[in-house]
Amino acid sequence: MDFENARFNMVEQQIRPWDVLDPKILDLLFHVKREDFVAADKRQLAFVDTELPLPNGGKMLQPKLEARLAQDVAVQPQDKILEVGTRGSS
Repeated sequence: MDFENARFNMVEQQIRPWDVLDPKILDLLFHVKREDFVAADKRQLAFVDTELPLPNGGKMLQPKLEARLAQDVAVQPQDKILEVGTRGSS
């Protein structure tokens, strides 16, 4: 599978139509490898518009939702983030 092409298509066909236009967020989507965060047998699905199971039992949100949330919270480098209700690996 051509992951770079899949990533480009994800951004252009899923992310931008959801009004995610912040250049910093779009740049992150091209540099953070979604496929590295899912189980090996799910790598080809990393760019599909669906939730995916994570190896720790959690779920990865749809790409468009992750991008929209990241844009809407507008986290800055100096910000501190508290995760509530997430599952870490045991």
